[in-house]
Amino acid sequence: MDTYLIPKILSDQQLAAVGELLSDRMVEAVLSDLSQAEALFSHEEPSPLTLVDVIGGGADALRLANVNLGLALADDEIDYLVNSFKDLERNPSDTELMMFAQANSEHCRHKIFNASWTIDEVNQEHSLFGMIRNTNALNGDNVLSAYSDNAAVVVGSEGGRFYPNPVTREYSYSHEPVHLLMKVETHNHPTAIAPYSGAGTGSGGEIRDEGAVGRGSKPKVGLVGFTVSNLQIPKFIQPWETDYGKPDRIVSALDIMIEGPIGGAAFNNEFGRPNICGYFRTFEMDFAGDRRGYHKPIMIAGGYGNIREDHVDKPEFEAGAQLIVLGGPAMLIGLGGGAASSMTTGTSSADLDFASVQRQNPEIERRCQEVIDSCWQLGNTNPIAFIHDVGAGGLSNALPELVKDGGTGGRFDLRAIPNDEPGMSPVEIWCNEAQERYVLAVMPSDLDRFVTICERERCPYSIVGEATEAKNIMVVDDHFDNKPVDLPMSVLFGKTPKMHRNATKLQQTCDEFSGHDIDISEAVSRVLRHPSVASKSFLITIGDRTVSGMVARDQMVGPWQVPVADCAVTTVTYDSNAGEAMAMGERTPLALVNGPASGRMAIGEALTNICAARINNIKDIKLKPGNPNIIYAVTTNSFYASNTGGSSFASLDFGLPASSSRLVLDVTPANPNAVFVLSADNSNLFQGLYKSVNSGSSFTALSTKSTIGNIFGSTQTWYDMALAVSDTNENEIYTGVLDINKSTNGGSSFSKINTWFIRDASYTHADIHLLRFFNGTLFAGTDGGFFKSTDNGNSFSDLTTGMEISQFYRISVSKKTSGKIAGGLQDNGGFGFANNQWINYHGGDGMDAAIDPNNDNLYYGFMQRGETLFISSDSGQGSNITVSAPESGAWVTPLAINSESEVYAGYNSLYTLCGTKWESISPSFDSSANVLEIDDNNPDIIFVAFGNILWKSIDRGISFSEIGSFSSDITSVEINHNNSDVIYLTTSGINGKVLRSNDGGLTFPDDLTKSLPKVTKNIIKHQDLHSQNPLYLGTNIGVYRYDDSAGNWELFDNNLPNVPIADLEINLVDGNITAGTYGRGVWRSVIQTESVSNEIAFESIEGLTPSCGNISGLQAKVKNVGSNPVNNINIEYVFNGISNNFNWTGTLVSGTSALIDIPTLTPTTGLQKLKVILNSATDTYISNNSATKYFSSNSPGTANNINDFEDVNDELLVIDGLGDLCGNSGYWEKGIATGLILNSSGNNVYATNLAGEYAPDTKSFLISPCYDLSQTTNPVLKFDMAYDLEENWDVFYVEYSTDGSNWNVLGTSNDTNWYNSDRTLASSGGSDCYNCPGAQWTGTNSNLKEYSHELSSIGNPTNITFRFVFHSDPAVEQEGVIIDNLIVEGTTLSSESFDKTDIAIYPNPSKNIFNLKSKTLFNFDFNVTDITGKIVMQKRNVEIQGSQYQIDMTAFTSGIYFLNIRSNGGTLSKKLVLN
Repeated sequence: MDTYLIPKILSDQQLAAVGELLSDRMVEAVLSDLSQAEALFSHEEPSPLTLVDVIGGGADALRLANVNLGLALADDEIDYLVNSFKDLERNPSDTELMMFAQANSEHCRHKIFNASWTIDEVNQEHSLFGMIRNTNALNGDNVLSAYSDNAAVVVGSEGGRFYPNPVTREYSYSHEPVHLLMKVETHNHPTAIAPYSGAGTGSGGEIRDEGAVGRGSKPKVGLVGFTVSNLQIPKFIQPWETDYGKPDRIVSALDIMIEGPIGGAAFNNEFGRPNICGYFRTFEMDFAGDRRGYHKPIMIAGGYGNIREDHVDKPEFEAGAQLIVLGGPAMLIGLGGGAASSMTTGTSSADLDFASVQRQNPEIERRCQEVIDSCWQLGNTNPIAFIHDVGAGGLSNALPELVKDGGTGGRFDLRAIPNDEPGMSPVEIWCNEAQERYVLAVMPSDLDRFVTICERERCPYSIVGEATEAKNIMVVDDHFDNKPVDLPMSVLFGKTPKMHRNATKLQQTCDEFSGHDIDISEAVSRVLRHPSVASKSFLITIGDRTVSGMVARDQMVGPWQVPVADCAVTTVTYDSNAGEAMAMGERTPLALVNGPASGRMAIGEALTNICAARINNIKDIKLKPGNPNIIYAVTTNSFYASNTGGSSFASLDFGLPASSSRLVLDVTPANPNAVFVLSADNSNLFQGLYKSVNSGSSFTALSTKSTIGNIFGSTQTWYDMALAVSDTNENEIYTGVLDINKSTNGGSSFSKINTWFIRDASYTHADIHLLRFFNGTLFAGTDGGFFKSTDNGNSFSDLTTGMEISQFYRISVSKKTSGKIAGGLQDNGGFGFANNQWINYHGGDGMDAAIDPNNDNLYYGFMQRGETLFISSDSGQGSNITVSAPESGAWVTPLAINSESEVYAGYNSLYTLCGTKWESISPSFDSSANVLEIDDNNPDIIFVAFGNILWKSIDRGISFSEIGSFSSDITSVEINHNNSDVIYLTTSGINGKVLRSNDGGLTFPDDLTKSLPKVTKNIIKHQDLHSQNPLYLGTNIGVYRYDDSAGNWELFDNNLPNVPIADLEINLVDGNITAGTYGRGVWRSVIQTESVSNEIAFESIEGLTPSCGNISGLQAKVKNVGSNPVNNINIEYVFNGISNNFNWTGTLVSGTSALIDIPTLTPTTGLQKLKVILNSATDTYISNNSATKYFSSNSPGTANNINDFEDVNDELLVIDGLGDLCGNSGYWEKGIATGLILNSSGNNVYATNLAGEYAPDTKSFLISPCYDLSQTTNPVLKFDMAYDLEENWDVFYVEYSTDGSNWNVLGTSNDTNWYNSDRTLASSGGSDCYNCPGAQWTGTNSNLKEYSHELSSIGNPTNITFRFVFHSDPAVEQEGVIIDNLIVEGTTLSSESFDKTDIAIYPNPSKNIFNLKSKTLFNFDFNVTDITGKIVMQKRNVEIQGSQYQIDMTAFTSGIYFLNIRSNGGTLSKKLVLN
């Protein structure tokens, strides 16, 4: 504040007059004596609370307070408060009364705007606010939020928002919907009193509104406008200007237009928001006997910004939320108390006017916005639960509204509020209107993250309260030990009396306009001199119009920069061509003559102004073939045609839908008079295809949703929608949204020509943005590239092939060969590289990927946020199994496999893959993991990073300890392959570090950053089998190398382009490093390896296949990769947790391999784990000395034995997915089925669920015993089954294997008594059957009936196993499948392994009992079949007592039967005759 000391040589009146001329009373004080300056440095004690005695004095006491405190309460509000406090049995405080007055003011409650009206004795249907809302109610398409927040939000475009990745802190593009928010408000009275501060805080308040939308948003560009009375510029008075005087406290129109625009521009400039739109009008005239003008100006502030889709809504928060004031301190502003300016407190009306004007501090508001930006950039971990700006009423309005809208009450600490004037009373602290503040709710679990952001941005904040369950506002003052506010929210926000207004329309009569006496030259001169027409450069050049780099058009136009732009235009993002436009229309003076016309004219002006931009709903423009003067165009709802080359357009909508969410059009040289229009309805579904044969004069429907259904495939028509008509055949039409559809009959019907995730000849990827014909060639622009077809859409070629533009997030390279790679790509899903080609094996946005170190045919790939895990068992050539996410993870959810093939993922907890389900193994960390690293040598050691905090587990993730936090987010962690105590870590940002720990991560004292450039460090990898511990670092500009001998980093480019390196993988078998880049594909380079004298490497476990019985023939393949020969190796093999070892001796020379026999293993039934470890006293490194294998082992079965599952031992093997490594029992269950549809009538069966619906997204195998069919002729697989499956989505089928590894589907749907469906994903056109092999059961058959399939075509294998495959999709569930009476039937060849002559059956024939007698047969199995071959009796493990056994057939009908006996591998059949 400046101070002027004026010698006392003038009178007091003269001094006051001179002081007003010399000073700005908003920020300066005039002193007549130096001693008066002591007041500037005084420190006041806090003033106490005041009570108003309504209990004793009633309404009169409150009326007096109403005047003294300037509450502006109406009489009905006074009565409401008196009754409320009498009900509370206490007197109100001045703080409570002021808070109530602010909360229920016109500014906050819009009492007049919400009032009911009677005009000319007619009750009006809508209030003023209701009329405004009615517009949205009638035409609210694409409006996401209106009248419920600080600004309105509408659907925007999609693009890459450029901001730091919350995990890596690296600036990058985040592709997402970018929705548009907008706000306009006025700040008239303060601008009339103090134009600079009034206009400045007007812009500042509107900017705060834009930043406090939803859960945090970002202002982008602004507008400022002014309407004032005549300027009356000295020595330039215009003929129409007359001095009518003005109120003393209101400055002149000229001063407003000199100071106000500068104040508004100053705030926008210093905050950093370009002001690129606005208006300026002067108006003053005599009308109907009154002088009309704008001595009190209109100062309008507005603008627009952007918000993330998931932050648009303001959800309620829970009690316990911390309530925070963000921004500047409290100051005595806005109470009308006089101390708002720097002047001594006064009591005159002028002082009250100046007291109501706030001061501006754009620097603090900028810091607040940086905090808000950092929060919303965190996405689903945004710590802001709720945000509200602080405006009218100060905290007394903002904090109660915060908790009310959040669904809670609140308890607040008055002295926790930042305060620059300690002498203020409670009412002044609570109710002042100091600017540049926001109030927020932050949950306790998010508080540390929020505080860290505030401290980083040096933004003041204070935790002033806590949300409570009780719906009450309580403000506690520890200084005076009282409660200035303790008010139920029902009183503060209750139903105060509603206002009603009666009005009568004034009939205005205007004289007819006559131009007879007008001098045209003088008129033209006057118009050009009028401020509303003259140049506005003085309002424009004071602002920085380039801030943000996204301003496409500001007020200045053309090479001479003339200020005549109709509208402002910005780009949505840096990487898209989409834009946003803003225009103004204002016709307030016209309201004197005709109010409704004034509104219509303003709207018309705004619309015609904004049409100067290529507004978003002009969806398509076409020239009529052969006539460039005829132009067709469509908007969202309308079709237009011009026959003047575009000078003018006419709307021609006859025959088109009345309402559409989007239209696109096309024409064809095949019929120049034809116009085709494709329409999407308001649900973004196919509405219809329409054709005009008369150049757009009228249209007829070719097809609609009601005639052919929805052909779009997705609801993204606001972004993806295309139409093309062949340039040689008007009946050949193509549409595109998700996929491309084709019609050959003029649009009457369509067939889909490709499926976005099936890479066949017609593949074009998902999301069709463009379809166009050029010279008979069809071009398609999609999310996956640019494609062309020369054969009418039957096949497409990718024009972007070889452009090396792929954006990889992560890659994984096989440990055995660098010829196998899995990777995830932005927009293009997951790719697998094998056999020297890339294959797309899953959709979505490809993210992290992993290859099993023990089986490099197994590829794992995540899509965005870990929503689905895709598993391929054929090196990425296809996706066999999908696993749904347990929760939403980070955009790139980390995925890792340890050395024992166990799969892990980092969500909010650490999860491990158990078959086809994720199981949480760690506590929740309340945020999404961004880094996951597992020790190759000790899989018990796991590191997980959440933002900048590192955690470590030494028990495979069951428990974690926090290692510590770092200055920025962690981007990668790497464990030294030779020493688990050495950990490398990188952090994000240009100042990110490379750190090393030598104590297992407890501390990181070694800063290896050294000479690295200031770029983001994305990934670090340690090279194994090297004494100097080489490190490779992927950064945003390339790869750097470091080792212990060099002690510093060197650029390792080897022809690598200058591109961000997202991931690195080292393969020592091939001696190379592979780099996954974000934008230039995958690159590879050789690396320097080191010769080692003594080194053995485990290559593989050979001879291992799934089996029945003991496993023999196993071998460990070992290679000598050192230079010295190897003569002795200790082999440790751990089988199902039991360790054994033996020594191998021999000679293994350098570079050769040996196969070492492993002793025979005796497995149990189920999943087996074998780990083999090499130990040698001379071995240099241990990281390559082990391998782990999982395999299943089964029990042997016997042909002609029915498995009815009634015996406790009748258990089948169940394997989920690729095998549940977590020890779970598997999905299929044995027991009695009691479903509503599937019921086993008391008999045991195997079922997907015995008593209800099956689980979604499940693939589970029910595996039969192993059968030896070498002694069986004409074998047949039989079983009873009933099923209830979602048709064409969930399936069941049978596979067989003769080696335990390779499985084939058994049979086809053409086989008798077998499958009921041959549908595939391809034959369905990509609409369903995602899990179908092309031969399956699907749908429902609730009858438990026998199914059978002959096996003779397979031959007579010595080992065959069948597995029943159940595969459900992620959605609808039904009752599933039940199976009973499993048998492999056939004629068993006789064997001499027992003496059949010793066996006697008597009597035979018999009426009931058959005696079996033998001296050599002691234990056997048998069954009895009828003459059809059906087994009617079966017994297992029969023991003969006293050389005799009885077969009781009393319950059977007379006839011929056959007794089949099996013992010790031998068989015998006997005929039985039952009389």
